[in-house]
Amino acid sequence: MARTERVVLQDRPQPVFAGLVQRGAEDVPAEVVDVDHGYVAGQDRAHRAPPEGSVPARHRRLGDMSALSPFTCVLWDVDGTIVDASEGILRRLSIALEHFGHPAPTHDELVHWIGPPMFDSFQANVGMSLEQSAEAVAYYRTIGRADGYTTGARLFPGMAALIAELGAAGIPQATASSKPEVQVVALMDHFGLAPHLTATVGSTPDEQTLSRKADIIGEALRRLAAAGADVSRPVLVGDRHHDVEGGAERDVPVIFVRWGFSWPHEAEGAQAAVDTVAELRALLLVGEPEEPRPEEPEPEEPARATASRPASVEIG
Repeated sequence: MARTERVVLQDRPQPVFAGLVQRGAEDVPAEVVDVDHGYVAGQDRAHRAPPEGSVPARHRRLGDMSALSPFTCVLWDVDGTIVDASEGILRRLSIALEHFGHPAPTHDELVHWIGPPMFDSFQANVGMSLEQSAEAVAYYRTIGRADGYTTGARLFPGMAALIAELGAAGIPQATASSKPEVQVVALMDHFGLAPHLTATVGSTPDEQTLSRKADIIGEALRRLAAAGADVSRPVLVGDRHHDVEGGAERDVPVIFVRWGFSWPHEAEGAQAAVDTVAELRALLLVGEPEEPRPEEPEPEEPARATASRPASVEIG
């Protein structure tokens, strides 16, 4: 009988998982283990699986693991995980804060702003009231619309290829961002990632109606399930403690990426933390990435057969 190995990446009293382990020449997925409740990947969580018959039969295998991933769907935070939008955020935030009589932040201070909803950040970072914060958010978004939501944004290297590879493997993906959804849609379209996503989810424009990370995760799972995806074994990839806390509230394991805007301690509570896209891929996909095949030279056109002709003879 095949043996599934188990490795714990972070020794915590929360659900932990271990990506892949090598056993000889064979890649096998490690188990997803909840040490408190005995959950192991392969056992559906009925309370999150869509009811039988709720989607057409032809969709029920959408996201089927088929030995490609320990997870049936992947949720993505955006800022600090897929996209580095710090340049545009710093510019717009400086204009907004100075407009309301506050000093502009330095680039190093962006760690306090990128990740949580701006509505919360204006209160937490400069002491605005609820009313002042709502006004500041509206002003900040006005600047964003004038700027263009994609101005100054760039992808973290390797992320587009990973998302495309997951899409090619048939693993449903969705964003679960605290960024307003209209901006998330613009970014995914701009970077050509939209075709790989089953759902694009962000906060409501006011960042109040739908803004809590746990609620956004729940909405992402709802839309995936409505599209026929298997949401029984989701994973969230993010870079802030809000992602970890929101995932815990929804009972969704979190892979914490360390290339975003965060403090080291924010990874506490995540089921794994990674420093590179290669490490992240090893947790999401089974097997080594395929190397691009060298282009084969086009075969030479075979010589056409010609009738033999006798040699000419000169007479004279």
